[in-house]
Amino acid sequence: MKKVLLIFMFLAIIPFALSVGVSPPSIDYVFQPNLSGDAHFYFRNNLDKDTTIIGHIGGELAAYANITSQNAILLKPQERGYVDLVFALPDSIGSPGLHSFSVIATEAEGSGGTVGAKGEVVVPVRFFVQYPGKMLGLKLNAEDAGVGGDVNLKLTVSNLGTEAVENASATIDILKGTEKIGSVSVDSISAGIMENKVVETKWNTGNAEQGIYLANAALDYGAGKAFANDTFRIGTFDLDVINYTKKAASRSVSKFLIEVESKWNQDIDNIFADAKVMRNGSVLTTFSAATPLLKAWEKKNLSGFLDAASLENGVYDLQIDLRFSSGGSTKTKTVNGQIELVGKEEIKNEAETPVEKPAAKPAEINSLMSYLTTTNILIIIVVILVIINVIILLRKKKSKDEEEYV
Repeated sequence: MKKVLLIFMFLAIIPFALSVGVSPPSIDYVFQPNLSGDAHFYFRNNLDKDTTIIGHIGGELAAYANITSQNAILLKPQERGYVDLVFALPDSIGSPGLHSFSVIATEAEGSGGTVGAKGEVVVPVRFFVQYPGKMLGLKLNAEDAGVGGDVNLKLTVSNLGTEAVENASATIDILKGTEKIGSVSVDSISAGIMENKVVETKWNTGNAEQGIYLANAALDYGAGKAFANDTFRIGTFDLDVINYTKKAASRSVSKFLIEVESKWNQDIDNIFADAKVMRNGSVLTTFSAATPLLKAWEKKNLSGFLDAASLENGVYDLQIDLRFSSGGSTKTKTVNGQIELVGKEEIKNEAETPVEKPAAKPAEINSLMSYLTTTNILIIIVVILVIINVIILLRKKKSKDEEEYV
């Protein structure tokens, strides 16, 4: 039953993403009283059959825009058709910030969707209302660096007001946890009206240890302050063994996994692991595992095979000798542990050691959040409602069948 519902969900969602294309993906204006203009979009049929795509206007400012061309276009597979519109705004559209109307391209009912779904794409036409006087926005990007290297810090200063700004100053504090360990200052920052100014500076990591850090930026422009932050990592040319197969079958050959994690902000090449199984200092068997590449901060399983055909049940010492390279330098390290050999009947079908991805930065999270548009949320709700209706119908049918059987 669960598999059927999952398949149904995928069939319902796919046409929304694939059937209709629109370009450009957005248009932006700076609002002025009684602003008017025109815009041009093209709709694309992504299906493998003739499809009618209908365009209409929606959103907050929909009353001030009209489609002047034919709004329903019959398109052959992969064909594009153009839609023209005009807009004429009043002398005021609201408070400072973004306001918009949307161009909505919808696949006509029954022209190509699956299980009754219709593809739809919403493209915003945005108008930014400036803040009166001086108003600056701020973004900060902090790049990863190695121990002893420089962290590149990039400030993007956006003038959102109606007046130019001169002689603003920024301070970027570097924190490890709650402890401030460094600071960088930038003076004489200026930004014209609606200008985006990029200012770059550096912070040397010095003796800072490997780990995750926070950069806090404060921009003072006299009339107010703006704030931004970003996380970054300081890496060292090293990798850690964070897990390995702790239990294997005696008197047999078993797959053996060694999970490693890069502590370096660059690629690590040619990772080799030579393992020895020992008892009382004597080497009883050896095996190897390798991978050609470990990307910055990546976790990965190295896979090898442990030949324990001549070994009895018991706990043995394990020594893993690692060798790896980066930028022409090579490093070695040794990790010691233990492994338990047991009978095959005690070995369960365990999954491979989990490999986690590095935590996403706030910008990456924001990128994911950008997909949660009103249209996509409505699509998800519709799909959920359809699934609920299917479940209810199936239950009613089952109850009816049981009644007829009785």
